[in-house]
Amino acid sequence: MDIVNDPFPNSGYDVVCLFEAIEHLSREDWLSVLRKIKEATKVGCYFMCCTSNVERGQIGKGNIEHDNEFEDLGSLEAFVGSVFPYTRVFATFHPYHPTLYWVSRREH
Repeated sequence: MDIVNDPFPNSGYDVVCLFEAIEHLSREDWLSVLRKIKEATKVGCYFMCCTSNVERGQIGKGNIEHDNEFEDLGSLEAFVGSVFPYTRVFATFHPYHPTLYWVSRREH
């Protein structure tokens, strides 16, 4: 399936999980996907995801397959929070792969 262009196969989801995906789409496409996820989920649903944590000043200079990168928790929270206002972000710091995570809840 094409998450940007194809409709979701169902609706009323309780949980949606995507891992290492947000960085591979443009911000505009991701905003569209976030809205589709919100529309396809139940109130109270949890949406969980993660993305690579890019070092400050290195956005766009690393992986050529990445179109949408984040260098800190605040920028990720603001982006996802524009569609899912109840969003909590946190990070893990493995020496070779620092990762940003978020958990959002659909409130209404």
